[in-house]
Amino acid sequence: MNEARLDISDCTFGELNALMESEAIVRNSTCDGSGGYILVANKTKVSMVNCTLNCPVVATDEGKLVLNHCRVNGDTSASDNAVIILQETILNGRRQQLGNGRIVEES
Repeated sequence: MNEARLDISDCTFGELNALMESEAIVRNSTCDGSGGYILVANKTKVSMVNCTLNCPVVATDEGKLVLNHCRVNGDTSASDNAVIILQETILNGRRQQLGNGRIVEES
């Protein structure tokens, strides 16, 4: 089985790697980058609300990442057919769209 569901709230963590067909929701949390970065790959769906990410953020394959009221203090990259949706989010780093990858701002 390649599916998993993860719900994180009010937490400080070092890294998030979401793979295969998993789903994750992260609320009111901080990724301090001590473990690496945020990775959304394969057919994963990740939603982050009111989070601070002190690390690179990478979406690849057909991954979908929604950042709602977040702050990213690192580079942000979408590649292959991945999409990163920004809702009231601040990016403090380079923004890269590779292949058909998209970084989209929504209201």
